[in-house]
Amino acid sequence: MPQHQIRLRVRYSVLVCALVLPLSGWAIGQARLSERTPVFSVDDTNPTVTVQTSLAGGSAKGATLTVQLRGRAKNVHAQRETWFKVTATDENGVLIRNARLMVDFGDGRASTYDFDRRVTVSHTWREKSSYQIKLLLTESGGAVSRGKTRLRVGSPMSLFFEILGGDSPRFEEEERWRFVAFEREARAIAGALSVDWGDGTPETHVENFLREVSWPHTYVEEGEYTIRATIVVANSANSGESKSATFAVVVTDVGGPIDLREATIAGNSARDIADFKITSTVTNVTISRTSICIFHTKAGKWPVRDGAEGNPWVAAFVDGKLHAGTYEWLRPGQVCKGITQSNIGPHIKYGALANWIPKTGETVYFWVSTLARLGSRTIDEMAAPFAKVWP
Repeated sequence: MPQHQIRLRVRYSVLVCALVLPLSGWAIGQARLSERTPVFSVDDTNPTVTVQTSLAGGSAKGATLTVQLRGRAKNVHAQRETWFKVTATDENGVLIRNARLMVDFGDGRASTYDFDRRVTVSHTWREKSSYQIKLLLTESGGAVSRGKTRLRVGSPMSLFFEILGGDSPRFEEEERWRFVAFEREARAIAGALSVDWGDGTPETHVENFLREVSWPHTYVEEGEYTIRATIVVANSANSGESKSATFAVVVTDVGGPIDLREATIAGNSARDIADFKITSTVTNVTISRTSICIFHTKAGKWPVRDGAEGNPWVAAFVDGKLHAGTYEWLRPGQVCKGITQSNIGPHIKYGALANWIPKTGETVYFWVSTLARLGSRTIDEMAAPFAKVWP
């Protein structure tokens, strides 16, 4: 009896799943083949196995199946199209022509293909499971060879869509946000993107979105806004699926109650403090006989260097001119420092504030920044200044 070879190549999309292909004959009344069942390794880039099949209706060996996967076996998933390339040769290595190939995919569905040397087969399994795939090759002369394999199909791919960027943009200054869509293991998603900025301005539309896009927007009024974005997927098994994401922003003025661009900055402090990104909000400032506490929303969340997270700032008008500077170091999460009315000036040590002593009823401005004292820096973020009447 002639022997035939069939090559099966799986083309995949993405991600985690083991693929095991035990192959043997499966005709009714047919003896199970004794050769070792081949298994694909998930670490192989182009794994190949070869097994014997049997002829239908008899116990003799039929075709030899050579099965080759394109890519790694772990990347077969439900709800994603999987491709097979099937090639058949006879015992002399000659490609078989004018045949028919039937593939039973093990999920209640089967397809038949005209077979001329090779054929490409595709299928999408709907659920995660282990499926027995049956192959039946019928030659023009009537010889029929049967074989089977088992394919483990992983869970459906998860689609992620995220908005990334600052949550405290500055009033009337352009800010950029990134819109990122991907499947598990970061397979790029293509589609159409629409963005509602939440401030009544026209939506932004990106028709040829692929993986991610960075897009600018300028808020012209202070307030709280919600960015709402939607991606309609155009590629993969998720084609046509819609995925949305939201992102809350709080828009503040550049300097809060004062404009730091007009301030004289003490020599021990970052001169470019007005350019720091506002990412935190001062919720309260308390002044007692022994300490000043600046409570803000980023306490304990900023980078730490040499045991310090940031610096407290103070600003005041001295002789009609605005002066500002850092006056201490803050440990991670720390908001209070042992500063009193008489010594807050000497802690600044520079400029007009060095000898300044605040008076009862005087408006003083406090805030916190990332490291900005004596040249120590990290990520240049701060809270907007907070006005406080000295008790």
